[in-house]
Amino acid sequence: MRNRLIAALSALVALPFGCSSEPEHQMAATPVYESERVVTTLATVVSVDPDHRKITLKGPQGNTITCTVGERVQNLRQVKDGDQVTVTYQEAAAVKVVKKAEKAERDEVVIQAPEGAKPGGVVAEQTTITAEIVGIDKAMGTITLKGQDGDVTTVAVRHPDRLAGLKVGDLLWISYSQALAVSVEPAGNQVR
Repeated sequence: MRNRLIAALSALVALPFGCSSEPEHQMAATPVYESERVVTTLATVVSVDPDHRKITLKGPQGNTITCTVGERVQNLRQVKDGDQVTVTYQEAAAVKVVKKAEKAERDEVVIQAPEGAKPGGVVAEQTTITAEIVGIDKAMGTITLKGQDGDVTTVAVRHPDRLAGLKVGDLLWISYSQALAVSVEPAGNQVR
């Protein structure tokens, strides 16, 4: 549950890149704050360890990341050093003040490449939680929330001016969704 709370709360913090839209909607006099972003980038496969299901990718600015690839990813042995992968990441969040806590929920959808094809696919996840505000620091632009499991997390709020209408004890309903699509590019599209 703590990971879901942290993932959901990450939608409230400043995003380092990509575009973001922040429409405000009114539902029964309770504002709902929404945010979303989509980032697509090419990465180069630096190394693949199919036995341990590890892959290291190098981003366009030279940054590298090593990931563990789940068993759902088929055909990992087809990925080679130097292959280009397209990575598209999308996240969206909605936050509103509510009167009572709702049950936390998590849904996941996985679409994978057919057997024999280059590895690729989409993983989408949506998490909905209710968290209690246990602290607000307007000067620092942070809010401290306690999840239904009792875990407490402090996050930086993307728009600190929105803290003005909140108080300790308020409950926030947070719906957070993210999707990750990865595909291996054909040899003609590779940049070395």
